[in-house]
Amino acid sequence: MNLVGNAIKFTEFGQVSVTITPDPSTAGRLKFEVSDTGIGIPEDKLGRIFEDFTQAEASTTRRFGGTGLGLGICRRLIERMGGQLNVSSEYGKGCSFQFELLFSLSDREKLLDSEQTQTLAGRRLLILDSDPTSRLILTQTCEHWGMLTYDCSEVSEAFEVLNDSAQAEKPFDLVIVDRFLPNDGFEFAVAARSLHPTLLLVLITSQEEPGDLSRTQQLGLAGYAVKPVQRPELLHLISSAFCSAKEGRRELISPRQTAIPTSVPPTKKRLLIAEDSEDNRFLLEAYLKGSLYELTFAENGERAVELVRSQSFDLILMDMQMPVMDGLAATRMIRQYEQMSGEASIPILALTANARSEDREACRAAGSTAHLSKPIAKSRLLSAIEQYCPQRFPSE
Repeated sequence: MNLVGNAIKFTEFGQVSVTITPDPSTAGRLKFEVSDTGIGIPEDKLGRIFEDFTQAEASTTRRFGGTGLGLGICRRLIERMGGQLNVSSEYGKGCSFQFELLFSLSDREKLLDSEQTQTLAGRRLLILDSDPTSRLILTQTCEHWGMLTYDCSEVSEAFEVLNDSAQAEKPFDLVIVDRFLPNDGFEFAVAARSLHPTLLLVLITSQEEPGDLSRTQQLGLAGYAVKPVQRPELLHLISSAFCSAKEGRRELISPRQTAIPTSVPPTKKRLLIAEDSEDNRFLLEAYLKGSLYELTFAENGERAVELVRSQSFDLILMDMQMPVMDGLAATRMIRQYEQMSGEASIPILALTANARSEDREACRAAGSTAHLSKPIAKSRLLSAIEQYCPQRFPSE
């Protein structure tokens, strides 16, 4: 989590990838690699980054936040598990962290629903996606289920493969197509269905646009999902598409919902989460996943103040220790803005690792409504949010 969080934090463009490779010579030994296309680390600083309270650049803490402890903790954890953490980097082009660990082997392999996977074995699948990482994940996952896959990045190649397979009387059973191709994924779907009317197509997208789900249903496509699509969701998506086609049904399969809602959904209350740590934002988002709260994130106090001045929120979760502007200063500025503008006071829950009485008093003096000490248990967080911003949570 720390290595991935760092990679995301320091990568503005490109991608972050996590690769786990088995050692063919030693059963149970795995090589882990977390690589990115971010800012990289200067060569003369590589030897120092695993030292506690150390970051590669003096400006890093103020720009990106962080204590400089994460890599030191990672190194010690990996060493205690019998491995060694290494790094390679080219300044301005990204970096890669690697380590190897030996694991004991399980007595039995845990598989997904065998009945579902058995129905996929031998099925011919075409994957059309311009992103090589996405193609690799989909290919390896579906081949694990016994599917015969062919992947391509260009629309012209996809049409050529579809036509050749049809002429050879070995047509594809399913096509997974990305929404954001150089040519629109919907346009490809329409053209492909006009040439191959019985072709099953599933649309996946990295960013859902308004009307996408309705358009997918109107075109009679077999499924729709938003990336990243986890393995159980992908399995359900593909197997349900085949099942619907076999039974002659024309319903849209989506991991999120199986039909377009006909009623107006309840109005979501809006939460602003001011937190500089990628890991903590990920955790808070996971805690609130599936709730009827709409989440907006700010990476520092200054950004939180800007958002409050331009948008309306029902509750704010405010971390107290952030770069650029800390939570105390941001809370004071928000309260000043509310007084000057005549806006109603937004409940602000202070989040801090400091649990001393003077810390709680400082939060109250700045204008915080309540104080929550880190680490925060999910039940305690939800209880506090429900107290100051009532909203219905799904039953667990």
